[in-house]
Formats: sequence, structure tokens, C-alpha cells
Amino acid sequence: LRVVRMSCGLNFLLSINSHDLMVIEADAQLTNPLLVDWLQILAKQQCSFVFNAKQPVDNYYIR
Repeated sequence: LRVVRMSCGLNFLLSINSHDLMVIEADAQLTNPLLVDWLQILAKQQCSFVFNAKQPVDNYYIR
């Protein structure tokens, strides 16, 4: 999943309830995979991550 921050606000925190996120790219640069609970994305920044949908099928908030 790729997230692009297109606003002037200071920062944006992103998480998916009950799921870990593995960051694989930041600002078009591959990174060492990093497992996190949430991401902080600043203005004009982009980030790619993968997540394992290991939880039972249900509705999960993306915040």
C-alpha cells in the first residue's frame, strides 16, 4: 500500500487497528523492512508499506 501526503498540515499518523505495518519504501528510496504499529507521515512525503491481513475478516479502522 502506498500513502502520499498531499497537504500542508504538520503531520499525519496512520495505523490499521490490530495490524502491524512493514515499511519498505520512503520518498522513492527502498529501506530495510521495518515493522511498526503506526506511521508518521509529514507534508509532501510518501511511504509504501505492506501489512499481513492475519486477523479474522471484520471491519478495521484505518486511522
